Amino acid sequence: MYNIKIFNAGKDDLKEVFAVFSNAFVNEGISSYIFDFSKKKSKKVFSRLNMIIGELYLAEGNQILAAKSENKIVGSAILAKDYELSDAELFKHILSKDIALLASVLCRLNFIRAYKVHKASKKPDKLPDKFMTLDMLAVDPAYQNQSIGTQLLNKVHKIAEESGEYKGVYLITGEKENEELYQYFGYKTIEVKKASKLNIYHMFRENSN
Repeated sequence: MYNIKIFNAGKDDLKEVFAVFSNAFVNEGISSYIFDFSKKKSKKVFSRLNMIIGELYLAEGNQILAAKSENKIVGSAILAKDYELSDAELFKHILSKDIALLASVLCRLNFIRAYKVHKASKKPDKLPDKFMTLDMLAVDPAYQNQSIGTQLLNKVHKIAEESGEYKGVYLITGEKENEELYQYFGYKTIEVKKASKLNIYHMFRENSN
């Protein structure tokens, strides 16, 4: 069992944070369905893309939690409050930051699948007015099965519970195994949408207070 410290990541931590996401999401349901990781340098491109997304999230006051073991970040979670990144906003930001990255992303993206996932990922009407969104959660594959994901989830839930404003935490996943895992932590599946062969599970955990 590792000695884990969970803290709020800042801009200087993003490169290491999103290296974790890149390593973990190679086989993740949604990411692997729409993004071609078989091409050379795909993990690096994916990591850089998500770093830019992370910068936008931080700029809007959202939280990126990082789990550190000794001096290495081994897990992370992105928790959004009243914020949803639009495609137009992301496109504009990439153009301003790294136009070469845009070409690298586009040649690895399956547009038909991405469109279907985007459509199936639309938030259900059943959600309450105020909720937080767990946009990403990942643990470095070399550190999995050590309760690091559990510690990150517990921290996410504590933030939501103590907010006094938000009713709970919403997330989506493209894997049945993850749906069952989140159910163990108190999430309920409120809707399942189809993105071709992929199921998108929309889940919500209501605060206990």
